[in-house]
Amino acid sequence: MDFVVSKLAMSVCALLVVSVLGGVFRSEVLFCDVDELDALLKDLSTTLERSVWSGCEGSTEWRVPFLDEGGSIEVSFQNNTLMAKSDDRAAVCRPACEAHTWLWNGTALNSSCVRALDSCAPPVRAFSGRILEIHIQAVTLDNQDTLLAFVRTRA
Repeated sequence: MDFVVSKLAMSVCALLVVSVLGGVFRSEVLFCDVDELDALLKDLSTTLERSVWSGCEGSTEWRVPFLDEGGSIEVSFQNNTLMAKSDDRAAVCRPACEAHTWLWNGTALNSSCVRALDSCAPPVRAFSGRILEIHIQAVTLDNQDTLLAFVRTRA
């Protein structure tokens, strides 16, 4: 009997090791479904990252969706952090790239100026049905042309 129990215990341990190595214990795979707000922020973050990493100027639009059950969502962006709220739920995401919420006025910038503008810029907020615009623009930063990303709501 001890032989069977020890083999069963070893099999369970082996399955646990394989599961961990295979990534089965990620929260969205085994324990719960991906929350709608998390999925929404992941999509927005991916859209922002692809726009920034495209390496060219341009604009991309992203419409804030409604929840599956029809509820409204508020998406905000400030200090390079995305947040989605709906009723009593909230989710936060930090994109892998930098984006700004202030409007560039055409003047030459330096890194400390960009940090100061980022710290005092108001958040960008959009509700379900509204459009967030991701605008990639070449600016003069530290005496070089640099592409910066700006996030704003479209009027």
